[in-house]
Amino acid sequence: MTVSHHEAQTNLIAQNERLLQENGRLQRELEELNQRAIIIDMEAMGYQAVKDENGSIIYVDMQQEIDNQFNNQSTNIPGL
Repeated sequence: MTVSHHEAQTNLIAQNERLLQENGRLQRELEELNQRAIIIDMEAMGYQAVKDENGSIIYVDMQQEIDNQFNNQSTNIPGL
């Protein structure tokens, strides 16, 4: 069975489209994995990953937050 030039071209176009879709899916998956790796690294350094009101991930220095809360509480202690 011989395949015409047109059929071969049509098959290649369809295959290319499938590969482009697969490439897009893999690129999104890679980006998600990279983002997770960054979060793991930042959390290992003492930061906490949280989402802001826009849904973007930001990193909070937990030790700084604890220090801030302690400082705020210690300044609100009434004198004896």
